[in-house]
Amino acid sequence: MKRRTVLGGIGMTLIGLGTAAGTGAFFSAEADRDVSVSVAEEDQAFLALSPADGVNADEFVATGSNNEVEFAFGDINDSGEGVAPGSSYRIGELVEVENQSTEEQAISSSNDTGGDTAVFLIDADGNNVNEEDLEIDVGQTETLGIGINADSDQDIEEVDIDLTIEAEEPESGVVGA
Repeated sequence: MKRRTVLGGIGMTLIGLGTAAGTGAFFSAEADRDVSVSVAEEDQAFLALSPADGVNADEFVATGSNNEVEFAFGDINDSGEGVAPGSSYRIGELVEVENQSTEEQAISSSNDTGGDTAVFLIDADGNNVNEEDLEIDVGQTETLGIGINADSDQDIEEVDIDLTIEAEEPESGVVGA
């Protein structure tokens, strides 16, 4: 065997071992840092929610602790007890959503019903905001309502639904709610 072949083989082996062993880079790191977060009442948050003015909000919207907006679609002045199975409702002018952040925000909503009833935000025209591009500029307020689609198999019972209202910078993907 020629000396060059042996030296070349040894050199290639060492290069291969160096590559297999790594370059000294790391896969993870951990560093503790202080983070300061101010928690504000709901009507003072970056995405501020407050009951709208009007009869619909008076009937279906309340504020709980920390001014948290709550919706209730049950007994209405002894004339109705809720939504019917297999029905759809659009109830407008319930909540005002104000962008108090420093960037334009795209608004959407999601819910986890655990059942067959869907609840979602609607715009002033009754459109599902998840299917429309609802963007709110800095300082702008939009008055929104709630859409309810009750499945025909929905049991006659009170259903508790968590509605998540989401705001996202349209291009960056930074989310807050």
